[in-house]
Amino acid sequence: NKKRMGQWIVIAAAIGLFCSSQALAKKPPKPPEDEAPRGYTLVALDASPGFARSVALDVETSGGVTLAVGQMEEADEDMAMLWTVTASESGYQVETNYLAGGAGATGVNAQGEAVGGRTAIDSDLQTWDYEGLYWPSVDDMPALLAPLPGDNGAAPWKINDDGLIVGRSIRKYETTNEAGQTEIHEETTAAFWSTGFTNGNGELVASELSDQPSVFSVARDINQCNADGIAQIVGIVQGLGPALWLVDRESLVSTGPITLTPDDMRGWALGINNAGDACGDHGAVPYRVLADGTHEELAIRRNFRANANDIGENRLVVGIVWELN
Repeated sequence: NKKRMGQWIVIAAAIGLFCSSQALAKKPPKPPEDEAPRGYTLVALDASPGFARSVALDVETSGGVTLAVGQMEEADEDMAMLWTVTASESGYQVETNYLAGGAGATGVNAQGEAVGGRTAIDSDLQTWDYEGLYWPSVDDMPALLAPLPGDNGAAPWKINDDGLIVGRSIRKYETTNEAGQTEIHEETTAAFWSTGFTNGNGELVASELSDQPSVFSVARDINQCNADGIAQIVGIVQGLGPALWLVDRESLVSTGPITLTPDDMRGWALGINNAGDACGDHGAVPYRVLADGTHEELAIRRNFRANANDIGENRLVVGIVWELN
């Protein structure tokens, strides 16, 4: 394990904040002094010699230790990574861990369990399929995430502290068009897995999120289970737009989806916090939906577009803003 230069992460305070014009007009009270943002420290994550760059995709802090997951990228090979960041007298210490067998990691929880995946060739269709992976710890070999019956790929996004994993199950199939040419099609279905529910091969068993009226849906984020064992999941359902499901960690029964935005707005729900506040974008216009149902478009400058990717417990939203050409 070595400290190397690469992707930057933010260790303290907020990375970025979108504020709606409505919220600005109301001038909400400032947070207590001990909760106010106090700046941030940049810590370099691993990009070893021979790798083009490193990318961090999720972060979790518990007990003063920050866990970040992502990947190191090279032309011929990508490696799934987990970095452990701890404070020291000289600043911050970074421990670099390769997650065995993976090309990338997308989610981590407070216990250090991670999810991600790798690509593999489909011998029948001669296409690249995505294999979902779950690492119980940095020292373990990964378990496969089985796709839904009839599907041939799985791609997880996030994992919560109760071992519930959300993502999508993928079905690729071929047809022949009128010209006699073979065409490859792909359908994707929002799904979840539980680390406590495996089949005889040791693979995590997929469950379909309920009542999906289309051939395209994705689950993107999950919050922590409440006192009744219920977690909320956000994503997208074609024809419905930004969507919310509920899932019971004991029965693994899901309910929903319900739409999170007005009927004339479509797009994605990308993040949710433990209070049930969600965020996302429609037509590259960022928004947040509070747990009480309040919908707020987030202010951005004219000729700019944005994605709202995640929302914290203090309702701060982080994402990407870019200028139109």
